[in-house]
Amino acid sequence: GTPPPMIQGALASDSGATLLTSLGVAWGNGGDPAAAERAYSAARHIRELTGSIDSLAGAVLLRNLGIAQSAAGNSSAAAESFARSAALRRRMGTLQTEVGASLLMNIGMVRANSGNRRGAWEALQEAKCIFDFTGTLQTPAGQQLLCCLKALSQQQTAAATAA
Repeated sequence: GTPPPMIQGALASDSGATLLTSLGVAWGNGGDPAAAERAYSAARHIRELTGSIDSLAGAVLLRNLGIAQSAAGNSSAAAESFARSAALRRRMGTLQTEVGASLLMNIGMVRANSGNRRGAWEALQEAKCIFDFTGTLQTPAGQQLLCCLKALSQQQTAAATAA
């Protein structure tokens, strides 16, 4: 279809998608997840039009979009964006990185928040294996993962005790 006016002309290119992704990062870091989500959605539309969504830049964009969607409370859209990013990274062989582990942690947290504790546990365990493999478990992201695993384990214990 016809792209929205904000992404016509020079922005309707891979460079435009990169610019919009950068704006999304800035708005997200500045505390405006709604503006970030709009920028990421426009960038995704461009990448789909140009055929560059199935690239590393597309995988990064989809993860960022998922983060913004999650911050806006749209868990199902975030789960879709994260899953698509992970599938791209798997296919490209870039999931076995610290960024890939963080993406799996995002997937685990969205699953946990939607009540899928088993799916969350699987994603978080896969992330832990990657953090271990890359020697980055002691980084802030690795430590956040360990906290998530501990909290999820406590939730599972409490649910089993209540049953």
